[in-house]
Amino acid sequence: MAMPTTAECTPPSRSVRRPPSAVRVRSAHARVGLTRLHYRVAGDGPSLVLVHGCGAASSWWRHNMGPLAEQRRVYTPDLGGFGRGWLKHRFSLKGTVDCLVSWVHALGLPRADFRGHSMGGQVCLRLAAAYPDRVRKLVPADASGLPLNARLLQPAWRSMRSQGHRRFRFAPIALATALQAGPLVLCAALHERSDDAPTPLSGIAVPALLV
Repeated sequence: MAMPTTAECTPPSRSVRRPPSAVRVRSAHARVGLTRLHYRVAGDGPSLVLVHGCGAASSWWRHNMGPLAEQRRVYTPDLGGFGRGWLKHRFSLKGTVDCLVSWVHALGLPRADFRGHSMGGQVCLRLAAAYPDRVRKLVPADASGLPLNARLLQPAWRSMRSQGHRRFRFAPIALATALQAGPLVLCAALHERSDDAPTPLSGIAVPALLV
């Protein structure tokens, strides 16, 4: 596993509650092997890492960072190939998990809580199974890779239907981040999501809340 050569290393500090308007979100980069990983960080307290899904980016968490950063030190990385994260090799879930572990190590975080959405939930589940010493608590939401026997078209259709409740205001953001990732990364990520072996849930020993 390649170790990072550059990263902003800021250890978590004691929790201090502050209003969301006072939370300052900073942007930083870290070099992890062949990946240039961009991430956002805000707040102070126990470390919480938010992992986005396929076709998304760290910007999807922008409305969550303020409230969570009142009592947490929140990190939102752009996975390699998505958002402002540059990937110089073919996307893979295993490579993404290894990249996140190296990045957390470079930041000097002994353990962190992980919350992942969709493909990000699958990444967090795999990370907890392979590196339990790095994960304190786990919250996967609509995670892919679970043995639920759901075909890819079913969640895709439900996602399209849910846009109607928001009057499709989020659709331009989703389209922009999908175009930012590009077809090669999206196809590789979707292939691994749908065809790869299910995540080994029996190997996860940390407290987890499955949403």
